[in-house]
Amino acid sequence: MQDSPGCSIAEAEQHQNAAQCAGMRAGACSGAEAAQQQNRQMSELVDARALWSRVVVVTQRHACTGGFLPHLELLVAQHPRMMILREKDLDAAAYRALAQQVARICARQHVPLVLNGHPEALAWNLLPDARGFAAVQLGMAQARELLRTTVSAAVCSQQKTSPLHLQPVPLGVSVHSVAEAVEAERLGAAWLIAGHIFPTTCKPGLPPRGLAFLRDVIQAVHIPVYAIGGLDLCNAPQALACGAAGVCMMSHMMRWRPEQE
Repeated sequence: MQDSPGCSIAEAEQHQNAAQCAGMRAGACSGAEAAQQQNRQMSELVDARALWSRVVVVTQRHACTGGFLPHLELLVAQHPRMMILREKDLDAAAYRALAQQVARICARQHVPLVLNGHPEALAWNLLPDARGFAAVQLGMAQARELLRTTVSAAVCSQQKTSPLHLQPVPLGVSVHSVAEAVEAERLGAAWLIAGHIFPTTCKPGLPPRGLAFLRDVIQAVHIPVYAIGGLDLCNAPQALACGAAGVCMMSHMMRWRPEQE
């Protein structure tokens, strides 16, 4: 059996040159792919930072994994839109004491602090030389009552009635219907928080109102609307695509860790 003839030197050189060209093309491809991957990573980083700028952190210390205040330090370092100190189980004195600590944390990162559910906070100063918070968030019933007492005081002093937007700091109002949204805007709310949008353990047994509800609220008013309820960093873009000014996250933020990015 005869051996197959070997290739000539010229053919060998051709094969070698072809292999070198193929290697160069492969290297060029791998370099291009690496650049594309780097661009994707940079884009994702920019997107993540942009998303954090639309996030409203809502606190619930009992749901927090680990130390509460250190966890808030971690969250404000991501520079969210603002932080709402919820903590509904605290009385006014305990809430104010906690708010003073949180105000210092937020101030270090220039993150606006919003106090939730305490109309009396309008008269507070949490820091030695500053108010220490940017706004107060109220429920619809609280907003109505605040307006009623404001009107009563104005009548007693024979002064012009002051709506919510003439309070010392801006007031946000939580709403659960389009009618409430329209009323809250008329009362002078600076913004609305509308929900709940997706299923959430905070509202067991209550069906979510969904994205259509969010769109209806946004279209009915002329002030910023923030979505709340079952939101996280994955589904937040759906709410933002409806026109929401931002997304409120509580359970997800209380469990969030940097490695989740």
